[in-house]
Amino acid sequence: MKISVQLYTLRSLMADEPWTTLEKLAEAGMKTVEGGGAAGDQAAEWAKRLKEMGLEMPSAHVMLGDLEKNFDAAIDGLKQMGVKYVVLPFTPEEDYTPSWRPLAARIEEMGHRVGDHDMLLCYHNHDFELTRTEGGKTGLDIIIDHTSGANVAMEIDTYWVKKGGFEPAAYIQKLAGRLPLVHFKDMGEDGRFTEVGSGLLDWDDLIESSKVAGAIYAVIENDDPQMDPVESVLKSRAFLLEQGLTD
Repeated sequence: MKISVQLYTLRSLMADEPWTTLEKLAEAGMKTVEGGGAAGDQAAEWAKRLKEMGLEMPSAHVMLGDLEKNFDAAIDGLKQMGVKYVVLPFTPEEDYTPSWRPLAARIEEMGHRVGDHDMLLCYHNHDFELTRTEGGKTGLDIIIDHTSGANVAMEIDTYWVKKGGFEPAAYIQKLAGRLPLVHFKDMGEDGRFTEVGSGLLDWDDLIESSKVAGAIYAVIENDDPQMDPVESVLKSRAFLLEQGLTD
């Protein structure tokens, strides 16, 4: 697996100094990042800067509603930046209330449209998808069961699965062949986010399960780093390099 990082982790720095922040990652040896949204009119500039720094952006987060409202422009920008995996990062409550099935149908339809552009739509979970609702199934299970692997893949977030009361390795294993991306996010003893390898999660199991499932990218994320965000990312990266992952 290759190491990536979700740029949301670095948002406090990216807001004012996006290129300087990315340069710090590149200078440290990182080669892959995951975008935090469609770049719109700035896509060409992003593509140019990433290339100059030797960085790739194979995946990016884009809200389902944004794709539905402005599909052509969003896809064009993502293509310019070299994105292959278009990830739905968050689902508003009104989209799955009172039922998850209409949402699954929307995701499946969008997955088909994205696939027509030689890209793959992926769904990223939080903990609210792990609530048992219809027929004892979780929302995440309904999305998995009512979308096709050909059109929709997953980006399991290890922290949020654990927070939701399930073992992330089990979800990773059952999504073998449908999981190009995994968010590697650790949980401290206080339940807060922490650097990968510094918390409670069993990374030997998670890394092995991800490899067996066919994951291509281990995407570092920390929603609320308690140290300099670049240092946080590089600490997680150092741990993953020790475990045999590569840039």
